Amino acid sequence: MSSWSTYFVGGKRFELATWVFDQFDVWDAHTHIGTDKDGTRFSLASLLKDMDKCRVQKFVTFPLNDPRDHDFTKPNSAVYRAFKAHPTRIVPFFRLNPHGNWKREFGRRILQGFMGIKLHPISQQFGIASPEAMEIYAAAEQHSLPVLVHTGHGLNEISGDLEKLVKEHPKLKLMLGHAAFIDVNKTIEKLANSKYVLFELSAISIFDLYTLIDKVNRKSIVFGSDEPYVSCEYALESLVHVSSMLNITMRDLGDILSGNLGKWLYEI
Repeated sequence: MSSWSTYFVGGKRFELATWVFDQFDVWDAHTHIGTDKDGTRFSLASLLKDMDKCRVQKFVTFPLNDPRDHDFTKPNSAVYRAFKAHPTRIVPFFRLNPHGNWKREFGRRILQGFMGIKLHPISQQFGIASPEAMEIYAAAEQHSLPVLVHTGHGLNEISGDLEKLVKEHPKLKLMLGHAAFIDVNKTIEKLANSKYVLFELSAISIFDLYTLIDKVNRKSIVFGSDEPYVSCEYALESLVHVSSMLNITMRDLGDILSGNLGKWLYEI
């Protein structure tokens, strides 16, 4: 991996590609494999190639929005096979459709050792705090299973729904995919102090990235790329560039790159 640029973090000058990867593990909280309704296809081999290029040690992976399977049974099985082939690198999340037979799929994937759930309100057409979604959150909370919910493009004012969700399920491990950038300031105001909420940084603008790292407790922020829609190289460069602008500490940068996600998945 070639060096992108020179940055200053914690008052120290470094070349990104050499220094960052020598100092910290990098974990990606948002990657996909499979086939999407929009025509995207992304294989496990392609994902591994990109993760190797960015020296990402572990990555959360879940299915794309496959139009051929209403309940995501086959796409989730593909993630399971990928996990079995690469158990030290892939953190498997299964995708659910609140309008489908999700209880059967939930039970199957729990037994297989999946570590989290992906929900997408736009693709599966449900409200973040709708009754059908709340049933899934309740089951996830009961099993201490993290939920990554899409909070990006296609949504509008969601901070109220997110606040309701957190109040009704206070120990649910909730990861805000794309960091609720469409309603970021109100969401920060309502949720930034929650122990069980993480702001995941994939596919957000450099301006929102700056706002989040500046205003949110850095223990509540995790790196994500959104592969294959956003390259991990671009996502990493953006994160380190903003970290340099804000002159955050090296410890904070390390926490965002991997430490926070590691503690959240394996310790809380």
